[in-house]
Amino acid sequence: MKIIITGGTGFIGSELALLLNNSGHDVIVLTRNKHSKKADIFPDSIKILDYQDRLPEADAIVHLAGASIAALPLFDFRLKTIASSRTDLLKLIEDSYQGRAFPKLIIQASGTSVY
Repeated sequence: MKIIITGGTGFIGSELALLLNNSGHDVIVLTRNKHSKKADIFPDSIKILDYQDRLPEADAIVHLAGASIAALPLFDFRLKTIASSRTDLLKLIEDSYQGRAFPKLIIQASGTSVY
């Protein structure tokens, strides 16, 4: 299965990417900066893309990206920032697939963290 993971350089995303890759899946990590040191942990079999890259056809997207919920107090402005950090990327993904087959499965799990 070809799987795109947003937030794949994060705590949970990086573990998921490695697990899926080791299980034989074709894994693509979508991150803000594909040249960051966090992206260096992956083997060459995991493709790293950033938000400016064209997304390839895929079977599934696991959406883990988004602003940290635990980083700051949850005031109204912060809540809006958290929500838009998730929905803005989903819109970018949707726009990227205009005129092409959209992945059949999308799992929204951003905001998963250790508190």
